[in-house]
Amino acid sequence: LVQQMRLLEPCGQGNAKPPLIAAGLSVRSGRILGKNQNVVRFDAADDHGSGYQFILFSPEGDVNSLLTQGTKIDAVYYPDLNAYNGNVTLQFVVRDWQLSKR
Repeated sequence: LVQQMRLLEPCGQGNAKPPLIAAGLSVRSGRILGKNQNVVRFDAADDHGSGYQFILFSPEGDVNSLLTQGTKIDAVYYPDLNAYNGNVTLQFVVRDWQLSKR
């Protein structure tokens, strides 16, 4: 899917990356990263128990909910591939989020 979505590139001003939405995700764990502590990486599961890795750059507001196991959130994100130390993994880059009402 990520490779197919890359066919829509180049993305940028006037051609934003296509957003996806997930509602009622359950946070499993999270941590703050970065020299300036301006990145939040967290794992969350959908209603079926499938887990995914999310990353949020330059978070605004109180991100403690993203660090607390069991918190339910809704997220707008896009899929991306993270290449680090020769390993490539799927991650979801969060554009926006809120506490879920589900």
